[in-house]
Amino acid sequence: MNITIGADGGIHTDLDVGESCWKFPLESVGVGIWNWRATENKIYFQGRWKILLGYAETASGEPLEDWESLVHPDDLAGCRAAFERHCQNKTPLYKHEYRLRSADGSYRWFLAQGKTVEEEPARVVGTLVDITDRKELERALAAQQSHYRAVVETVVDGILVIDAGGIIQSLNPAAERIFDYSSDELVGHSINLLMPEPYRSAHDHHLRSYAETGKAHIIGYGREVVGLRKNGTTFPISLAVSEMRIDGNSYFTGIVRDITTRKRSEEALLIAASVYRSMGEAVIVTDADNTIITVNEPFTQLTGYELHELIGENPKILASGRQDRAFYEKMWHSLKTQGRWQGEIWNRRKNGQEYLEQLSIGIIYDDNGDVLRHVAVFSEIEPPPPA
Repeated sequence: MNITIGADGGIHTDLDVGESCWKFPLESVGVGIWNWRATENKIYFQGRWKILLGYAETASGEPLEDWESLVHPDDLAGCRAAFERHCQNKTPLYKHEYRLRSADGSYRWFLAQGKTVEEEPARVVGTLVDITDRKELERALAAQQSHYRAVVETVVDGILVIDAGGIIQSLNPAAERIFDYSSDELVGHSINLLMPEPYRSAHDHHLRSYAETGKAHIIGYGREVVGLRKNGTTFPISLAVSEMRIDGNSYFTGIVRDITTRKRSEEALLIAASVYRSMGEAVIVTDADNTIITVNEPFTQLTGYELHELIGENPKILASGRQDRAFYEKMWHSLKTQGRWQGEIWNRRKNGQEYLEQLSIGIIYDDNGDVLRHVAVFSEIEPPPPA
C-alpha cells in the first residue's frame, strides 16, 4: 500500500479501501504520522498521539515554532540538528528521540523518524512513537547497572568472569590489585595466567570435564588454592566459583580473596600453640576483664586445678592473702603504663598449700590499641630461708 500526503496535509492511500483500514492499525499501536512542508513551515499530524498528551486533535497544520515549543529545552538543539542534517541530505533518514510536554506539564518520550519525499519544495514525512515506557525501563536498568558496578568496583574481594573456554571477560579493580595486572592485560586472555602448576592443569581438566559431563567439581564450593601474581610470586587465595548462562552460553564468576595475612596469622597461632603446649612453665591467659580463658598442662600440675574448674574464673582464685592491696595496685599500675610486670608472688594451690612463684605478666593489644589478653607465665621457686 502506498501512503501519500494530500494538499491539505492529510494521509491518503492508492487502494480502494476505507480510511479505517490504515488509520485504526496505526492508532492502535500509538503511532502518529507527521508531514512537514517547507513552503508553509507547518507540520501536520495524523493519529491520536496528541490526545494522549492531553491536547485537542486538529486537522490544520501547526507552525513549526509552536511544535518546537513543546519539545523539552534540553532536547531541542539535538532535535533541530538531526532534522537539519537530514534536510541537507547528510543522513538517509531523520531519527531522533526527544521529550514532548503534555498538557499537564509533564514530559513523555517519543521516537521521531522521517524521510524526505519531495525535494523542491522540501517535504518530510515520518512517524512519531511514544517510547516513554521503554525509556523508564532503560532508566531503571541503568540505575540497577550503576548500583551493580558500584558494588563490584568497591568490594574488597576480587571478581573475575570467564567464558566456557577459560577466557577472562571482565574483572573488578580489587582483582587488578590482588594479581597486580591491569584489566587491559587480562581481558581476552586465559585465566591460567593467574594460576601456577598444578592448579593450572587441574583447572583445564575441570573445564573440559564439565563441558563433557556437566558434572561440577569446583562450582558452588569455596576452597583454598594458590594464585600467581604478575611478578611471578605465588600467594594463598580463597576461591568461590558460580555459573551463569547468557544467551545459552556458560560463564563463570570467581570470587577471590587474598588470604596471605590470615595464613600468616594461622601459622603464628600454630607456632604459639605449639610453644604453649611444650613449654615447662605454667601459663594462664585471661581476657581484658581478667577472666580466665585457658591454662596449659604445667599450670594444672602446679596448682592442682583442672581447666574446666578455671574457665570463667578470676586468677584471684589462687590468691594466698600474703600480698596486701598496695602490692596489687603497684602491679596493675605497671601493667597499665608499661604493658608488663615481673616479680615474686605467693599463691595457693587447690589443696590449700601455699607456694612461691616467679611470675611474668604481659598484655596483648588489639589493632585499636585496646587490651585484648593478659598472659601470665610462672614457675615455682624455693622460698628464701627463714631469717
